Amino acid sequence: MRRILSHRHRLLQSVTTRLTLFHLTLFGIASLIVFALIHLSLSYTLLEMTDKYLRDEIKEEENLFNAGGIEKLRKEFINESLGKKRLTVFYALLSPQHNLLASSDLAPWKGFPLVPPSKEEGIRLRTLPRSGDPHKVRVAWKRLKGGAFLGIGKSLKSNDEILKNVRTIFGYGFLSMFALGALLGWIVSKRAMAGVERVTQTAIQIGRGDLSRRVPVGNEGKEIEELARAFNNMLDRIQLLVEDLERVTNDIAHDLRSPLTRIRGMAENALTAPPGAHDFRDVAGTIIEECDRLVGLINTMLEIAQTDSGLTRFSKVPLDLCRLVREATELFQPAAEDKGIVLQTNFPEDSLSVLGDKTALQRVLANLLDNAIKFTDSGGQIIVSVRAGGGNAILEVRDTGVGIPPGDLPHIFERFYRGDKSRSTQGNGLGLSLALAIVRAHGGTIEVTSTPGAGSVFTVNLPIS
Repeated sequence: MRRILSHRHRLLQSVTTRLTLFHLTLFGIASLIVFALIHLSLSYTLLEMTDKYLRDEIKEEENLFNAGGIEKLRKEFINESLGKKRLTVFYALLSPQHNLLASSDLAPWKGFPLVPPSKEEGIRLRTLPRSGDPHKVRVAWKRLKGGAFLGIGKSLKSNDEILKNVRTIFGYGFLSMFALGALLGWIVSKRAMAGVERVTQTAIQIGRGDLSRRVPVGNEGKEIEELARAFNNMLDRIQLLVEDLERVTNDIAHDLRSPLTRIRGMAENALTAPPGAHDFRDVAGTIIEECDRLVGLINTMLEIAQTDSGLTRFSKVPLDLCRLVREATELFQPAAEDKGIVLQTNFPEDSLSVLGDKTALQRVLANLLDNAIKFTDSGGQIIVSVRAGGGNAILEVRDTGVGIPPGDLPHIFERFYRGDKSRSTQGNGLGLSLALAIVRAHGGTIEVTSTPGAGSVFTVNLPIS
């Protein structure tokens, strides 16, 4: 019993059931309103037809009275009393004092009041109850020449039977349509909620650790399709963030192991070495340098992660890209001259404005220029150019350095990745990863092409303001 009650409770809590009941309620109310209007209209129409019949009969009998007097009407009333018509229609002629002068067979109408209305002008119509009969009577009276009253009554039984048949037909039709509507409503609601159920099942699978699951996009409707796509996009983003978290965790474990091992080794040497203040100061200084390097490494990793996840909100203000590049090249010009490298710039005549964060874009430029100088030998050349193309401002850093091997090219933007030729140089392999994250956060792209021994070209595309 509890299981049955629980099942009923869950069924009533279902959105599909609620939608079906809601639609059925609206259908039922609308159907009753339509039926009530039809019933009233039909009742009014039937009454109008009865009134027209009575008026026509009054006029016909009045013409007979005017042509042949009471005797003519009496014969006509006798003829009207033949057959079953006498059960549904009566005719009566009353004197000005309301005495019966002539009538059809009034036996079936025993006890029915033959009282003309007080107002005598024209044809007067009234609906009166009939003793012992559930059906009312529609009566028409008119005052004739000489003061006599002509009255004709007609039972509304036929009208009531027609209305009863209509109600019966509507009742059966309503029950049939209600059952069919419940079935169709359930099917439509179930189909409409199928997309939500797919999202729910996918969320359950993801909760169990399967981040590869995605919601199949059906054809239930635009809103459900948009929900499935939005959910899948959210899952893609979550999976990317989880993968980034795993990768960062692995990178941290890999890159922090070496400096921590060095710090521990120096501390052990300091403990086992003969006492001497100078040695302890050297060890302390080295440990501080390693700690600073670790702090910088961790801060850079956090900055990359926050930028990739969208947590870092860069200020987007109009910036003159040419001016930004000119300031950066002037800053790195002494370093290039010390190494014997020619650093050149190539700008358009008109300035190119982009929306961005000045400090963040300066870090991108600094990283690209630092790498170009680091991997270009003495006597080489670095050309920094800015141009417009395809609705973007294009920044290009071209060098004649050692180049990047084809095997390293797909990985240079990965965190902590360092090619064979860069392992002997200072760095932690996070600069290009940070540059990529910043450029993406500005709605741009960064690409690289390289030929070993001939140099590399880094190209940054940023939307023009």
